[in-house]
Amino acid sequence: MSWYKRAQQIYTDHSDTGKTYLDIGHEDWDYKYDEPNVIWAIINGIVEGVEESDEFPGHGEAFEGKLDVYRDWTGRFESDTGRLSVYIPYNNKISRTRNEVPQQILRLLLQKFPDTQGVYVFQ
Repeated sequence: MSWYKRAQQIYTDHSDTGKTYLDIGHEDWDYKYDEPNVIWAIINGIVEGVEESDEFPGHGEAFEGKLDVYRDWTGRFESDTGRLSVYIPYNNKISRTRNEVPQQILRLLLQKFPDTQGVYVFQ
């Protein structure tokens, strides 16, 4: 199956599900995960991922000095569930208006996280 057909199957607008950005991929310290969650950012066209830990609890620590929240796409990947959160950058007015992820961004993310089962978009 092509990446595009797969993306159509797993990408839906989850804005009406009641989920917030903090519901996906943020550690619940009372729960033991089989696999660590991944904090990711697309910086200069490359998806970079860092396992969430005490040392790297958020994007600021994981990508210190490299991340521009006005330009860079960010999010988290839940390894146990395959849920992928995507946060639209502040300066991406077209995507923010439509609440959608461009195909080239989605393709990069699915290549980095091939076990993705659902994509959740936030702004």
